[in-house]
Amino acid sequence: MEQFLPLCLLPLSFSLAWSRNKMLRLGRVIPAVIISCSFGCLIAVAQDTPRFEVGAGFTALHTAQRSSNLGPSVDGVYNFARFFSIDGTFTWYPHNASSTNFVQGQFGGKAGYRFQHFGIFGKVRPGFVSFGNVLRAETLTPIPLQPPLTGIGFFSTFRTGRLTEKTLDLGGVFEYYPAKHWSFRYEMGDTLLFTEPIKLNIIASPSFLLGPNPFFQGRTTNNFQIGTGIHYRF
Repeated sequence: MEQFLPLCLLPLSFSLAWSRNKMLRLGRVIPAVIISCSFGCLIAVAQDTPRFEVGAGFTALHTAQRSSNLGPSVDGVYNFARFFSIDGTFTWYPHNASSTNFVQGQFGGKAGYRFQHFGIFGKVRPGFVSFGNVLRAETLTPIPLQPPLTGIGFFSTFRTGRLTEKTLDLGGVFEYYPAKHWSFRYEMGDTLLFTEPIKLNIIASPSFLLGPNPFFQGRTTNNFQIGTGIHYRF
């Protein structure tokens, strides 16, 4: 904290000299001195915290369907000051329970406090999860049954494609600073996944279509997520 005192005294001295030359009243001097000194100290704290961070690590996602996924991740951080940062993570999962790879991106705010060798933060990061080649819709077309069966059956067709869902990452972050330019990051939290409905189209006649079926309505699930990595700060 001693290194911040000269920078705080600089705006204080400037304000006193300016007030003397202009012969301002004391009641007008005090607010100017407080604001200038606070601004100088804030700049000093901001300069003491590295502005940018880049790094890599691993992220594990345990979904509500009881499937576990592990993949490499890359991180980027912009530190506004000691207490608040803009934080982003991009993760690629090679496979999941259905053998389909997918990607996840979370970008948002991180607020907390940095001490000399460690920091503790809370995070709120909106984002997305994008799956490839998943079921998007199913269509049931009525067809007459072949003898000796009687009645109507249904022929099922499926439409697959890329599906991108919205997410919200809520949790905490712990950081350890072994040196000025290096940081070890550990995080955990709950990733909310907002799934879209899957349409079930039932063709009752050439001009009549039923869908989507309520069984396939969208929902929100809770997914436990942890991550670790190493950052370079500059």
